[in-house]
Amino acid sequence: MRTDFSLGVLSLSFFVAACGGANSANSGGTSAPVAAKPAASAPAAAANSSGEVSLESLLARESTGLKAVSAKSGDGSLVLAAESSAQPTFEAKNNVPQVMIPIGTEQPVICLLRGDSPSTGSLLRSVVSDVQKDEPKNQITMLEAAMLGNVPYYLAELQYLDEKTGKPLLGALKIAVFDRAGDTLLCMHDELGYRATFKRVVESVAKSFQKKDAEEPKAPNELEIALAKVQKQPIGYTTERHFITPEGTHVELESSTLLLRRSPTELMSVESVRVTESSKDGIATKIRTISEEGGEQAESITVERKAGGKYHVEGTKSGKAVKGDFTSKTPIWASWRQRAEVRDKMLRGRKVRELSMSGYSSSSNPIGMTPTTYKATSDANAFEITNGGVQVRATLDADARTTQVGLKMGAIELSFERAIFESHK
Repeated sequence: MRTDFSLGVLSLSFFVAACGGANSANSGGTSAPVAAKPAASAPAAAANSSGEVSLESLLARESTGLKAVSAKSGDGSLVLAAESSAQPTFEAKNNVPQVMIPIGTEQPVICLLRGDSPSTGSLLRSVVSDVQKDEPKNQITMLEAAMLGNVPYYLAELQYLDEKTGKPLLGALKIAVFDRAGDTLLCMHDELGYRATFKRVVESVAKSFQKKDAEEPKAPNELEIALAKVQKQPIGYTTERHFITPEGTHVELESSTLLLRRSPTELMSVESVRVTESSKDGIATKIRTISEEGGEQAESITVERKAGGKYHVEGTKSGKAVKGDFTSKTPIWASWRQRAEVRDKMLRGRKVRELSMSGYSSSSNPIGMTPTTYKATSDANAFEITNGGVQVRATLDADARTTQVGLKMGAIELSFERAIFESHK
């Protein structure tokens, strides 16, 4: 998990707007194509003359008698092991593999394997937005972020009223989006109820659905995932992958995806990616930051170290060009080197109470160095960290990795809690 929060991970304007600020949600689409809602023959429940529907018995429905089934496509390129009431079937649309899994209901569970790995948050928001355009009377009734082993994912439900036939009919689209290594898995089921069945089935799909000729992604030397929470409700996650090259240089790929219900029908999203290349001693040689809000690009900036402490910046931010040069008197270190400094100087040996380092935060200063300061507190391994204008309280482990980060913005409590850490050095 990042400790300098230099990209959109702590986009304060996003949270202020999402939690009742003046700005309206951006309803723009994502650049990645998405699948349409499964074509249900009819939603599951008829509404009465007032438009009200009793949901208790329908929402409580679950499938029984499902069995573990292994399946593969006709050419053998797709394999799957999942709970099912009958043999799953495979097809490909626009070169996107998908599988239909019967679960003893009118509609099957449909899962698509996206090898282009779109962001889970943007993909989920786009699916919801597309359905809302067709079904204007709707409500987001469930939104969760969770972990399946080392795979983070979203689980959501959108209930809607279909009035196209003249007789109001109630439907519910359940959606799950998994951030797997090398691809993104999208699963949907368009019927009221079967929530536990859907979750169980799609988790089995996420563990097993594979395209045999797909290139195996390179495993990072270190993988860290943290769940993001507002008022203790998971709203997304951050992921950090740290690669060490055979030459001894480093690449850190840090990303975040956050989703928040601004209202029963409005879903906001913010995504960010930061790629940092650094030398053997941890000096950042190239930093690339990309972020989007509501499916629209908010930032794309590249920072390159030219000579000594000189850096060149170029890109766009909030629709405006960003270009310039700056000099940092002290090295701008990558995250892994910052952690090493904190570990060695604040957690081991002769400890110091305060430590400042140079970093880069486009939100604080797009053309300049941003200082990061760690201050020890009276609690063991708890620190106050200031990065630009943002201050958080963090708990660190013995290697100076953050296990929990929290801050308050008025009545809003935002936190990041480590869900998993893997090391394969």
